[in-house]
Amino acid sequence: MDENPATLPLRQIANQAVKIAEGEMIDRALRATRGNKQKAAKLLQIDYKTLFNKMKVTSVTMGLESPYGTASGPAGFRGRFEIPVGILPLWTVAQFVTFEVEKAAIETALASCKWDKGETARQLGIHGKTLANKIKKYKIAGR
Repeated sequence: MDENPATLPLRQIANQAVKIAEGEMIDRALRATRGNKQKAAKLLQIDYKTLFNKMKVTSVTMGLESPYGTASGPAGFRGRFEIPVGILPLWTVAQFVTFEVEKAAIETALASCKWDKGETARQLGIHGKTLANKIKKYKIAGR
């Protein structure tokens, strides 16, 4: 099913970005441990089975080159987003990337909707109150 990136829900955009960032972090951990999955899981502060499952979901395979530092955004997210440097626990990466991508997606949607919050919420697939809370949380300045 082809989805128009401009109409993807905010949650889906954030989830895709987290998946990209987790794959990058798993790749870094595997490289640092020379493919030792037990040690990589320990570095990422997850158990071995979780690492194995995330490797399948993110399609991580050892030896593929990847650009450290930034990644192309998921569908519906215009631009790139930062991936923290080094090897961090996956929950930290998920929080960081979700914050960054959601904020940028909301700012982009607000601008494209000329700050019509009702239309912005509809475009992002979230409730108006959720949008208001996220504008406050991310300290997005009004026009």
